[in-house]
Amino acid sequence: MAKYRIRPGTKNRLLTIFLALAAFAGIVVFFIFVSLPRLQDAVEGYRSGVVQPEHEEYESAKMRIVYDEIFRDGGNYYTADIYLKDMNCIKTSFCGGGYDPYRIGDPVRTAEEKSAVLAVNGDNCCYDTEGLVIRDSHFIDLKETKGDILLVYHDGTTDIINGSSISDEDDADRLVREGVMCSFSCGEALLVDGYPVERDDTWHIKEAYTCLGTAEDGHFFILVSNSNSSHSMGMTKSDLADILTKKGIRNAYIIESGSECIFIFGGEVKNNLCGRSAVREISDIIYFAD
Repeated sequence: MAKYRIRPGTKNRLLTIFLALAAFAGIVVFFIFVSLPRLQDAVEGYRSGVVQPEHEEYESAKMRIVYDEIFRDGGNYYTADIYLKDMNCIKTSFCGGGYDPYRIGDPVRTAEEKSAVLAVNGDNCCYDTEGLVIRDSHFIDLKETKGDILLVYHDGTTDIINGSSISDEDDADRLVREGVMCSFSCGEALLVDGYPVERDDTWHIKEAYTCLGTAEDGHFFILVSNSNSSHSMGMTKSDLADILTKKGIRNAYIIESGSECIFIFGGEVKNNLCGRSAVREISDIIYFAD
């Protein structure tokens, strides 16, 4: 009885074919169970306009920052929970190099020069004709005002007062002696002791806002909203107050509104700059750095 013999090289060809089929089967399985669902999710997300929001954290021996991008009907906004162990981590800087009327500069460059982990616009005090300017525990300027003033103290607390209570430089010096690190005068109060301030006709207007709040000693909260784009029409003050109240914020102050609003985290501008193609030069920033 004749024996069947495999020709030389046939075994290698069969092994090659088997391995190729196995690899092909593996690719098919990977596509069906891994790639296809991801592709479907991506397509569905594109169709629905849903993009995965960002979440990042920074922590050092002196502070912890939790950054989030949050989507809502009408547009997204950006928040930072800031927990300070060292109050020297909250700082300010004039973008134009110093305090002077109408002196402005690039906030992104200033944040980079200061090694800021997080930076937002200040109150543009160089442009304002009224208010109290205290920065880094130094009294700088006082112009008569009846508006709201946010005071930030060395112990991590904040207070919101009416400008009519500060009548001269002696009053300003007293605040510095009492521990005020910084003052911001060109905005307006939103929450005082956990309650919204008296509402007016501007509370229903949608806008970009930069808001600074505190929940407890050393716990700061920043919110910057987008505006003026096809997918983001801004937020109202009522929206801001609702969000901040749910976060447990006690005092909240609108630092600025409009195209001056900027949110910089990790060296990257996060907000849409109200649809502008370039960063707008401003007078000052508030930033957090080790």
